[in-house]
Amino acid sequence: MKNTPDEAFHYTVNERNEWPPRGRPEPPFGPTAIEVMRSCSLRVCFEFSKGYERRTAYAARIGIAFHRTLQSLTEHPIESSLRSDILKESTDRFRVELAKQDHQKSLRPREQTLPRADERIQRALEAITAESLRLTDALSEGKLVQKTQNEEIPFLNENFPTNSIGTASVLVEIPVQSLDGLLTGRIDYAERLLGGGIRLLDYKSALRSDVPERYERQLQLYVLLWYETFGEWPVEALVVYPFTRTVHTVSIDADTCQRIGEEARQIAQKMQDGLSAEQLASPGDVCSICEFRPWCKPFWRWQAREPVHSQALERATHGFEGTLLSIEQKEAHWKIKMKWRNVEIRMVVPQEQFPHLSRASAGMRLRVLNMRLHGQRYAPQAIATEYSEIFLVDG
Repeated sequence: MKNTPDEAFHYTVNERNEWPPRGRPEPPFGPTAIEVMRSCSLRVCFEFSKGYERRTAYAARIGIAFHRTLQSLTEHPIESSLRSDILKESTDRFRVELAKQDHQKSLRPREQTLPRADERIQRALEAITAESLRLTDALSEGKLVQKTQNEEIPFLNENFPTNSIGTASVLVEIPVQSLDGLLTGRIDYAERLLGGGIRLLDYKSALRSDVPERYERQLQLYVLLWYETFGEWPVEALVVYPFTRTVHTVSIDADTCQRIGEEARQIAQKMQDGLSAEQLASPGDVCSICEFRPWCKPFWRWQAREPVHSQALERATHGFEGTLLSIEQKEAHWKIKMKWRNVEIRMVVPQEQFPHLSRASAGMRLRVLNMRLHGQRYAPQAIATEYSEIFLVDG
């Protein structure tokens, strides 16, 4: 792959030109970026560097479409009060946003074999219709307050009137920032409770029943940013999973939120200290979800250093690198043998999915992602799926 945008992507890693990534993010940093940097700061450098073909998981694309639809429902509320109109308009908006994501997917070579997730799409449709009805009710009852830049927010006044029908007045898409300007964010929903106090809601499109620590930290950081922006500590914070219709309460005592804020500032400062790419890398199991593995030297070194063969076999699904011994065409497939850790790996993969292997020849290095090794310990077979990738290494 070349570092010029007009060059076609061809599944080749050029180490001389593509390592290390040269981009660095600049403050302010949001809670999501802080969590990515907490797991591996180098990943954010890749994100801010040109020349690396991206690969967004389809589940993430559904999540993007869902959140953009939610945003449109708050910025441009549905005018009709008829349930049938609300359901049709909200689903139409989601389908438009998902079509945009499908178009972006079609333009990215690394995503073209990724399957759609129909069940997840259906869950998103159900969630967006439920949210559209809730927001329309809040608007009709006079509880929905929209925030625009530099606008006074009467909602933030504890004496702001609440509607006797409901339990809260609702503010949506609220920008917040730390006093030092290092941290920033945009909160999905805030509610002024009838009994007093602010409740924050953070929507997640994950399909899960638990709350991982990173979700807790993100919401705790939002609580701190709310306090530093508006001078009031929220009294409650919720992680909402609309796809599974579950809600979880997160602990938000001031000491915890202050500690999370200090950790976030330390992580942000690390990015600004001028550390090398090697120093910013944190290779490990977190690499399994990173789209920049093909170009990441620390990741491949971490994989190669595993001393226990059984452990190496186990984590080879994240990626394994070896030397191509032979490749031949057999009907509509490539039949491949490669050397890895002094063993021979065999694989048979579709030509349609890996057309670039026509340029492969014995002696080249290959980097293989998302293939599980099966069979004999010292003569395993690699099984390809729609998620698998093979990169040729040049240099």
